[in-house]
Amino acid sequence: FFFCEERMKGLVLLLCIIAIANANKIFVSLSGTDTSGCGTSQSQSCGSLFYAITQSSAGDVIYIYPGTYASSGMSATISHNLTITRAVIEEGPPIISFGNSCLPPGSKQALSIDNYSSSLLVEIKQITFADMACTDDYASIIYVESNLQDSDISAELVLTGVTFQDNVFTSTAVDKRFFISEQSIPIGLMTFYVPTGGDQIVVSLEECLFTHNNAIGVSSYGAVDFTAHSSGVYNSSFYDLPPLYFVESIAINFTLCGFNYNFLYDNPLASFMFINASSTGTRVTLEQTSFKDGFSPAIRLEGPNELHVHESSFYGFSNSGFGGEVRPPHVGAATCISYVLEEIETTAGSVHISDTTFAGNGVNEKNYTLPCVVGASGFSFFDMENVQFTDNGVLPLAITDIGKNGDVNIEQSTFTGNTARAIVFSAHHGNAYTAAINGCQFLDNIIPGDTIGAAIEVGSILGNAASSGSLVRIDGCSISDSNIGILVGQNEQVYIHGTTIDSSVGVDVKCYKGNVEIDGGSIDTSTIECYDCSLYNDNNSVCTTN
Repeated sequence: FFFCEERMKGLVLLLCIIAIANANKIFVSLSGTDTSGCGTSQSQSCGSLFYAITQSSAGDVIYIYPGTYASSGMSATISHNLTITRAVIEEGPPIISFGNSCLPPGSKQALSIDNYSSSLLVEIKQITFADMACTDDYASIIYVESNLQDSDISAELVLTGVTFQDNVFTSTAVDKRFFISEQSIPIGLMTFYVPTGGDQIVVSLEECLFTHNNAIGVSSYGAVDFTAHSSGVYNSSFYDLPPLYFVESIAINFTLCGFNYNFLYDNPLASFMFINASSTGTRVTLEQTSFKDGFSPAIRLEGPNELHVHESSFYGFSNSGFGGEVRPPHVGAATCISYVLEEIETTAGSVHISDTTFAGNGVNEKNYTLPCVVGASGFSFFDMENVQFTDNGVLPLAITDIGKNGDVNIEQSTFTGNTARAIVFSAHHGNAYTAAINGCQFLDNIIPGDTIGAAIEVGSILGNAASSGSLVRIDGCSISDSNIGILVGQNEQVYIHGTTIDSSVGVDVKCYKGNVEIDGGSIDTSTIECYDCSLYNDNNSVCTTN
């Protein structure tokens, strides 16, 4: 079997070498002319990328020489395997400039990957697309639509070193979203569309950049698998819509990417990324990726998505004048990550955050009690390990409307110098859930002028009571410099083990119609306040229900 496998690998490699050797080279230069048969050499080159595409066949490579190519009103359709790249590696990328104009009426895509009859691969390398300008109209620079239904990959688009810059869409309409077909999908500089039942589209970005665009950078609908590596978004959005907009995607992956400075519009849907999935959910992975300086939230997820954030950072997100969504409580107004699943009666969706830092977010908020840094609702599982919340102006973590029989696990994380409570479990529904807070440190988390804010708040005093099946375990934590260490609300079951609350805390534990068991650690029972609550410390009754 090994011999056969190696023979097959060798055959595939040989076929690839033969295909490359037989591929035609089509050249484009500023001195070229768009005439039939052009592109056979530099001296006989075509004058535009778009005409060169019409001269290409499957497997060809288009080489573009340096310069700025006036491409106003030009468009082309790609229906076969094709590579587009720069001709001179030592010089800057060629610039495809649309001359601050839009496409003619009826032309909605500059490069359309469409009308193909078999799976295809298109690669674009080291090219800049610039100066598309549309008013009350729309046009994608790159548009890919799935035309196949073979339960396989319909089309694959690979971009390397591609830049989109200074592309501006403006609208005088109240609704700023431009749509295609009957689907509610905003038009982006790159738009991917997979109709129901269509084969997936695979998109890969390497060292790509979206910068200074007043436009959605990527807009996707349907079965799209999207990956970006070492790419970035800077100062780009479209009114209140983010530069990355995904609906019903299969998977979204960002590794070593950077998102920076997006203060274009207050109260956006999201500063950088919006993800919506109605049924099966999307797997979203952020690995070693940074988000910095923008209006909140940085990312908004709706539906039963699976979110993984690892070794990433979020800094400087806030709305100048708070007035955004507050339902679910806190979660809708999250400054960094807003994970919203409205249907909480079923177990679906999960959040996993590890080795990540949230610092300096929410410092401009006018309302300290409603917004948060990370907010999640409706999920089945929330896991957070070795995460740092430092010097944030709002509540670091809000967990609310937990899905039926949902679980929360928070380990080895620190909450330091936040102008707010540190963790809130809001019991706004009667669903049973379990939560564990292990080995965490809470230092100096206080709302200015507030006397009731706790470092850890479990449940509600005034809101709906929790289900009697809920249980929160706080194990091996330390709390200092807060008005209240731990607040326990109606019907909440809280077990505190090996936890230290030092003398800087005014009230170590405040319990209102809840049930608390304390075992080990260091808690001053003289500072415990109970209101119709059952509380035991080392099996000794401190207070009982009336």
